[in-house]
Amino acid sequence: MNPSRTSRRTIIHTLKGFTLLEMVVVLFIISLFLTLTYPSLSYLADFNGSRSPKKLLAAIKLIHDSAINTKEDLFIRFEFQGERTTRTPRVVYTLPEGRRKLDLNGMVSVMIPSRGEVREGKLTLIFGPFGYPEPFEVRFSDGTRVFYNPFSGRTYLESVEDR
Repeated sequence: MNPSRTSRRTIIHTLKGFTLLEMVVVLFIISLFLTLTYPSLSYLADFNGSRSPKKLLAAIKLIHDSAINTKEDLFIRFEFQGERTTRTPRVVYTLPEGRRKLDLNGMVSVMIPSRGEVREGKLTLIFGPFGYPEPFEVRFSDGTRVFYNPFSGRTYLESVEDR
């Protein structure tokens, strides 16, 4: 045997590394893991409180429908930043099952025709058997607005992209 051939073979066999197939399998496993965990980690991407208007929209619909169905008076209280209120704007509301709290990042004001624009302190609205008697609008810092229409009983969301 030629000594130069054996030295090449020993060099090739002594070099260790990953084959292309092994690397493809590892990348597949990593991508599968990320695909399965991404939906459960998506709440971390909500830094600016973009889900707050949707949460409020669902709460207002629930209060309106519950008040009409149970024929009871239910309330929603908006608590803004101030001396005696919480740092993060909060909504406290009642349902037949009990009281619930909802922290809303970015809530700026509530606009009601009879009271004007409320930006600080607490504002309580009472939903009776026919809902709340006048329209109102909740404004958020990113320009998103939640509207309540008492005549149709409709609550809807208007985002900045919709305008």
